[in-house]
Amino acid sequence: LILPHLFEFRAAYPLVEVELLTTDEKLDLLAGEAEIALRFGPKPVESGLICRRVGRVEVALYSSRAYAAKAGIPASVEELNDHAVIRGIGYVDTRPHHLWLSEVAPRAKIAYRANSSLGILEAIRQGLGIGSLATAQVEGEPDLVRVPVGPPMVADAWLVTSEANRFCNDRMICSS
Repeated sequence: LILPHLFEFRAAYPLVEVELLTTDEKLDLLAGEAEIALRFGPKPVESGLICRRVGRVEVALYSSRAYAAKAGIPASVEELNDHAVIRGIGYVDTRPHHLWLSEVAPRAKIAYRANSSLGILEAIRQGLGIGSLATAQVEGEPDLVRVPVGPPMVADAWLVTSEANRFCNDRMICSS
């Protein structure tokens, strides 16, 4: 999401040094762990943060073709309980799609937990079970199949900074 826009950003702001941390952990903007963050899900509500919705991300359940050949594809949400699932750990597991999966499939065997979407993607690739991923993340993954159960899951994408780092012009964050 970020890298395709960096060339244009660097041309407009050549004196800005860009340091991109790619983590699924929630960094504390108020403590200076990062200056700007891209967060997915409900609008952040911490006092002192400025948020701007910049898009939406669709999330769906996936498995590898190998897992589907061995264990089958659930035909209903209830059948998820008979499958191995891959979930997040820590902050990653608080995302709505992971909470939904834990709610609708409380008896499912948790085969693996990861603290990043890349870890979840790799576990799914390896055939460990069914997990949720952003549909854009799965583009170009011929060995993954969508598991067509459950409601469509969509998360808002928020560009977030602290009030202390606020600056406005036609391209950057302004108050919500």
